[in-house]
Amino acid sequence: MLSRKPWKLEQVAWLLSAFVAAQLLGILVVQGYSSALSKEEVKQPINVLVMLAGTLTYQGVTLVMVGVFLRLHQVTWSEAFGFTTRRIARTLVLAVLATAIVLPIAMALGEVSRIVLEGVGKHVELQESVKALQSTETSQQQIYFAIITVLVAPFVEEVMFRGILYPTIKQFGFPKFALWSTSLFFAFSHYNALAFVPLLFMSAILTFLYETTENLAAPIVTHALFNAANFALLLRQMSQPGS
Repeated sequence: MLSRKPWKLEQVAWLLSAFVAAQLLGILVVQGYSSALSKEEVKQPINVLVMLAGTLTYQGVTLVMVGVFLRLHQVTWSEAFGFTTRRIARTLVLAVLATAIVLPIAMALGEVSRIVLEGVGKHVELQESVKALQSTETSQQQIYFAIITVLVAPFVEEVMFRGILYPTIKQFGFPKFALWSTSLFFAFSHYNALAFVPLLFMSAILTFLYETTENLAAPIVTHALFNAANFALLLRQMSQPGS
């Protein structure tokens, strides 16, 4: 079971506000670019460099704010999130096994979501990051995307959702509410109806991993492997003739 964290509620609320503000700032970077385009240009995919700038703004500001948050609590990153080499082999094995379980189920849930959304007449939209990746023209741009998708995003999101928000709510005596509220927030934060249910499922598994290992490296690695698999699948689809 996950050990108690020293997070103070007022500082968690401050960090959460900064996190949402950073996300909105990243969106504004992208939308500000889009608003400056002509009607013809708006129909084209968002410029990949602009998408990367917006994402890095969001992720970068969040990391800085988490660093300030930990300093206020006078704890290191390792102390805060259980980053340790103790039982590291077990932690990594669990992460790989969790990925093997989550990936096919999440893909199946995504397909079911697509069928349901189309069945009720909803237009199915891909995530903006996916559409931006599809518009990449060089291997360098794809490498930048890979770094953000596989390394940066999983680390930042797991620190916020599993490392800070989940234990804070749980310690008020509401473990189930902590699980599902943070999972819902995690799924909502990606702003995509098609990905909502798969992300909700994955979030629950990631929380279980953190509880089991007490090392945030487990959900981070699982999240990273999940993103890497989807990234590789998308690249394969893009490389096929007629795609």
